[in-house]
Formats: sequence, structure tokens, C-alpha cells
Amino acid sequence: MTSSRVRATRRALLAPLVAAACLAPALAAEDLGGGRPASHGRVVRFVMSHWIPGEPSSLGLVDPPVLPISYVAILSPARTSLVLPGIGTLIADATHPAALMLPLSGTLPLPPLPLALNGTTLYVQGAVLDPGLAAGVVLTDATKVDLFQPVVLVGNQRQTANSISVVDLRTRQVVQTLTNSENGSIAFSPDRRFAYVCEPGSLRNQVVVYDLTQSPIVVATTIPVSGGIRYRGCMQRDGRRLYVPLHNAISVIDADRTSTTFHTEIGTIPVPITGSPTSIFTGPIDLAVTPDNAKLYIAYGEQAVTFPGTCTLGVVDLNLPGRPHRSIPITVGGVVTLLNNLATHNRVEMSPDGLWVYVQEYGFTPGSFSLGYANGGVVKVVSTLTDTEFAAIPSGGYGQNDFFVDRMGRSLWSVHLNAGRMGELLRIDVDRHSPTRFTVWYRVPVHAVPFNGGYPAGVATTPDGATVCVSVVEDGSHPVPELLTFDAATGVLYGQPIPVQSLPATVGIPRY
Repeated sequence: MTSSRVRATRRALLAPLVAAACLAPALAAEDLGGGRPASHGRVVRFVMSHWIPGEPSSLGLVDPPVLPISYVAILSPARTSLVLPGIGTLIADATHPAALMLPLSGTLPLPPLPLALNGTTLYVQGAVLDPGLAAGVVLTDATKVDLFQPVVLVGNQRQTANSISVVDLRTRQVVQTLTNSENGSIAFSPDRRFAYVCEPGSLRNQVVVYDLTQSPIVVATTIPVSGGIRYRGCMQRDGRRLYVPLHNAISVIDADRTSTTFHTEIGTIPVPITGSPTSIFTGPIDLAVTPDNAKLYIAYGEQAVTFPGTCTLGVVDLNLPGRPHRSIPITVGGVVTLLNNLATHNRVEMSPDGLWVYVQEYGFTPGSFSLGYANGGVVKVVSTLTDTEFAAIPSGGYGQNDFFVDRMGRSLWSVHLNAGRMGELLRIDVDRHSPTRFTVWYRVPVHAVPFNGGYPAGVATTPDGATVCVSVVEDGSHPVPELLTFDAATGVLYGQPIPVQSLPATVGIPRY
């Protein structure tokens, strides 16, 4: 069969699935489980490599028990829950009239996903033939995927630029520049309608809300807050509340579109570690909330920390009267003695299943004004079930600015400078089925030339987790501020750099 006929056949197979998916409601992607361990003791993963309409994709297995391997790929616009003893739970509804079942023995390349799939939902799962099992077959976990074309926002923080670059990854062009943005970091509403940008500074201290449904993007409103704002807010998964770190509290903003107090600050949550309204050395810096909206985790800048020793990850019980705060001891990689033994944790991320919190420590280069940091800033893994530290992962790098967990909860991404001032993209394995979980999977050079003032700054992945976007702050060796793209599976840099504006410190891409 010729390649053109193969492509035509694949498109024909997908046609009824596309038509049915267009009628399904848009839902968030998540790992739905349903798989059972194969003969090698681990659950096999069935992967649809790309979920962005307009991009080519492929179907295949990760970590199969034997090679060569045979399996059946199931793609359906509907969900079920059929327990098959000894095999697993079928979640992708194979009985739906538009369901697609493909017998395969390797990776199947797919043509570009039809643009008609934008905003639709698919359920995908695999049935693996495994002669090492009594049943002879085992199911992979199922995945619910929400296919959409994401907006990519790059926050440029130079005072002479202070803007947001809106990037179209398909054309690799900046399609709009949102000016006069004293940009911190960007949170998104779960329906992808709004982007919330925290603007710190004594002359602002506000949250600017951008309406992403408009083209060009416009400011929907500005929300004043009651304290010195920090960089990043976090949104509840149901989209009803936005939490924003202030210098002495947590601001609670009503994000419920049906509420009479929509887009206003409706209260604050006190915290025990505070700071100055005009600086970010101490106090709350970053936040993460559990998917059930029960707990809010707070990353702090904290002084008078003993090294070796521990410092604080805060947790607020949102469902208890008074919303009490508790302190979770976490490992310290080092302290800055010049700033009264300062330890800074500038990012905290929640796993999509809500079982783990990942905390990023800002690592300072070892020197006369610091203690420790021999292994760089340390990434902490905290269980939300016990609120205790489970693992501490040395990063081997310094100057961490951003941190991102993909929406399937399998990879944790960070960027930093190593001891030779080479920029690195760090991938940490956090896959719940992986035998190398909570270890550094790989390190990728961001640029072939050492930095002498600039650094890799922002990091985020596309919703399918297939592409990692990294922003690079300019310096004498890297004269152009830019956005780079990496293939998540291989770590390979691809495509021409996308020029943005000065000091592109953050990258914002909606996960859901």
C-alpha cells in the first residue's frame, strides 16, 4: 500500500471518532487508572503522543513487558467502567458506535489531528497481549484527554519592556504583545477563559485579568488586593477561587462567574511567616491547592534557618473553621548568611491526582555569603496524605526560577544554571508507575554557551506534555531574549528560537 493510501486509510478510520468526539463535552485530561500490572510487575502505559489539533501524533506503548509486543488501541468519545477480573478495568468505552479499536504491534504514526477536534474529549486505553499472564492480556491505564490549541504567554519583566508576549507555537510567531504588564506569573481559569497575572510592586499590587476569548486578547478587569502582592496565584480546580500570596497573608479572590462578588477580593488567610510589602525575601511566595479544594500549600521565603536543618512548607486546611495553618518541616539545601540565614522556596506544584506536592528551592552558588548548596537547590516531595516529606532530590543547579508538572503528572520540569553556568532543562520522573520515580531522568543543555548574567527562566509544557517551552533571559553571550521548544520524550531542542521581549522570566500555558 502506498504512503498516500495509508494516510487516507488512517483518516478514514478516525472520521467517525472525530464526528462523535465533537458532540462530547470538553473535559480535563487526567490519568484514570484501570490498568493492572503486566508480567514484569508494572502497569504498561498507552500513549497518544500529541493532543493538539493540527499536529501529527502517534499511538504506542511505554514500558511493555516483552518485545515484540502486540496490543489493541482503544479510542472512544465515551467512558465506561467495566471490571474484567485479572485483566483490569475497561474505561475507554469500546462498545460506543464511534469507538476505534486498532490491533497494533508497534508505534502507529497518525496524520495531523483534525482541527474539528478542538475542544473535544477522547478516552484512550490499550489492551496488551502478555503471554506471561494467566489471562494472556492486560489493560493499560486509561487517559481522558481534552484536545485544544493552547495559548502561550511569555511574561517579560524588564522595566523598559514589561509586557506579555502571546505566542502561536504552530507558526512560531508572537501574534500579540500585551503592554504595560508588571508581570509576575500567570494562572488560568479551568475553562481557559481568563488569565490572571499578579502584578507586584508598591505602585500596583493588583491582579490583572485578561479575557482569552477575545481576539486580540483584552483586559477584562483589574482586582486590587489588600497587601504587597507576590508573584504567583493558584486557581482551584473548579475555578471558584483564586488564591494569591501577599506579604503577610493569602488573598482569596472570588473567581465564580455566577457570584455577585465575581473578581473581587473576598477575604484573606493569615500566615505565620510574613515579610515586607515591597520585597520578596520572606513571607509567602507561591501556592498550590489540592484538586478537592481541601488544602492550600504555601512555599515561603524564611530567615533564621539552621543549616543543616529544616524549614517550612505551610499547609492551610480550607474546610476547617478558621482555616488553621500547620508547618511541614522540609529539607534545606543551603542558606544565605548575608540575609540572616535566608532559605527561599519560590515554587510549589501539585500533582494532578492531589497526592503529592513538589517544592522547589532556589539554590545560591556556594560562596562566602552562603552555607551549603553543594548539590544545588533541593527539590522536595511531600505526601498530601501524611503532610510529611517523602523525598529530597538534589538538582545540581542554581538560580531556579520556574517549575512545572505536566498535566498527566508524569514529569516535573525545572530550569537552572549548573556549576559551570551552563543552562540546563531538568526532567524529574514523577510517574506513579515508573521504577525510577523521584529521580532525575535527564538533563538537557539549554544553550551551547555559558551564561554571564542571563539564564533559562520560565518553563511549561503544552497540555499534552509533548513540548516543553523554555524562556531565556538575554545577556552578552545570549543577546536575544527568546522562547525555545524541546521535545519532551527525547529532550531534543527543535525549531528556530522565537524572539520575545527583555527578561522573559515566565512561561504560562494552561494545563486543563
